[in-house]
Amino acid sequence: MTLHDAQGSTGDSHDGDESADQHGQDRTSTKQEQERIRALLARVDDPGPMPTSVADRIQAVLADEQRRRAPGHVDELAAHRARRRKSRNPLRVMVIAASAAVVLLGAGAVGYAALDTPHAPVAQAPVQVGNLANRISVAQTGQDYTRAGLPTQAVTLLNSPLRTNVPPRVVQQYGAMATSEGIIGCLGSLGSALAGNPDRIVVDFARYNGSPAVAVVLTKGTTNTAWVVSRSCSSTSTPLAGPASVTT
Repeated sequence: MTLHDAQGSTGDSHDGDESADQHGQDRTSTKQEQERIRALLARVDDPGPMPTSVADRIQAVLADEQRRRAPGHVDELAAHRARRRKSRNPLRVMVIAASAAVVLLGAGAVGYAALDTPHAPVAQAPVQVGNLANRISVAQTGQDYTRAGLPTQAVTLLNSPLRTNVPPRVVQQYGAMATSEGIIGCLGSLGSALAGNPDRIVVDFARYNGSPAVAVVLTKGTTNTAWVVSRSCSSTSTPLAGPASVTT
């Protein structure tokens, strides 16, 4: 119902016959609204059991609707409609929020998950993200990379203990570059055909000239190439250093 409709019904609330007729229309409108809500819920993927607090709120809204539709409330039709509009809106918000929560939970878990877990495709990379994610290994060598020292420092990285998961504190410090999506998205900034389908991706959460940065070494066959990128690296960024050939 539009604002204009609500104002019109308020003006007619003193006419008993029209109020009763509008009350009947109100019941029809409420039933149609409930049908729309059921249809909307049917299209939403099941997020699991509904939290008790949410269920209680919905039950309270429905109970309030039944009470306000009981005999003796016809004279309060206009005020009832205003309250009904307010009570319906939270229900819509809860349905939409539940759907959004499913999406956000799926995205938010990435930062703390093992990097070898397959995820959704990234447009910049011609290979599925899940396939590339399986090729990522990470380290924390503690090195302070420099442009001149990159070839030698990259050898140290390749010879260091590597793993496939990232501690939460590293995620907090390095942000998106501590996730498989962030690393793969950054590959597009390297300007190398090697970034399209490397055999191995080795990442070092380290520093560059004293500031936090990320070293990346891509391997294809027997060829190793190294770069240093910022923590905010994306497909449109410029590497801080590299490419540098790495001889092991």
